[in-house]
Amino acid sequence: MSTTLNLTSRVYSIHTLTPLHVGSGEGAGGIDLPIIREKVTEWPFVPGSTIKGVKRSYYELQSHHQVEDWFGHHMQQEADASAGALVFSDARLLAFPVASRFGTFAYVTCPLAIERFHRDLAAAGQHVPIQSTWLQHQQQLNDPDEAKVIVCEKSQVCEKQSRSESNQRSTYAKSVSTDKVFLDELEADSMVDASFTQWAEWSGSFLFGVEDSFFNKQWWREHLVMVSDELFQHIVNLSCEVISRIRMDEQTGTVKRGALWNEEYIPTEAILYGLIWCDRVKGSSNLQLREDMLNQLHTSTVLQIGGNASVGKGRVQFRVHTLNDITVPLTGRGDA
Repeated sequence: MSTTLNLTSRVYSIHTLTPLHVGSGEGAGGIDLPIIREKVTEWPFVPGSTIKGVKRSYYELQSHHQVEDWFGHHMQQEADASAGALVFSDARLLAFPVASRFGTFAYVTCPLAIERFHRDLAAAGQHVPIQSTWLQHQQQLNDPDEAKVIVCEKSQVCEKQSRSESNQRSTYAKSVSTDKVFLDELEADSMVDASFTQWAEWSGSFLFGVEDSFFNKQWWREHLVMVSDELFQHIVNLSCEVISRIRMDEQTGTVKRGALWNEEYIPTEAILYGLIWCDRVKGSSNLQLREDMLNQLHTSTVLQIGGNASVGKGRVQFRVHTLNDITVPLTGRGDA
């Protein structure tokens, strides 16, 4: 990505408040209406075109005077028609919510999701000030016989061991913990990694800012868990929410024949992210015009994305993040 694009970019995040369905058509298996997934990773995502359309509708309802400059004209046959200046990338999955025996649920991520997040931030000119020493634990994450997961310090999703058990484990390295984590049907030992804790502090500040709400950077850090890439793919393929729906016959009060189907959803509490950048504004390549346009975007809004809005699906918290405005004191970087 060019330096020009770096200077005129923002990162956006999506926090699902209700299950989210952006479909890919009819399914061939047990799910009649599956969600759209990346071809390579098979992870759920939200197309940039979907987000752009929803954002356009939002600003049209606000009667914003620059809707057509931002999103383009509906009628391309108009003499003065032009494409909108704002560009939205697809929203990629960063953390997937999974039921936990302790802490109610955990935000589950993996090295590949984090590294792709870093790569996209770098493309937008955002520096990540964390040394990722957790990659040293790849062998333990991928152990087929006794896989482990990485958690943050003071994690709320671990089974708390008694002091006597802790004393028995005193010969282990400082970064190693054998506290158990129970995620859905998975049972695994956990490891505490200092740099992962620092990354959770930084990413929580970046994603949630200083908002004084229950779901904030502290909740994120206390419930964040890293698993292997292979296990993450398994989780996001098998742990999405599936809802059975029916259509009633108004005359008989019973289900219409053949009117039973299953729909797949990205579950509530998922975290996705993407990039917004600004192309030429009214044909001008002036960087200040692009920066001014991005600065006018509302930083936090509640939107409805995808299908089944009439039954409350697809409500999300949509945030636009200003780059380089979050700093986290890093002490003992990379220490165990």
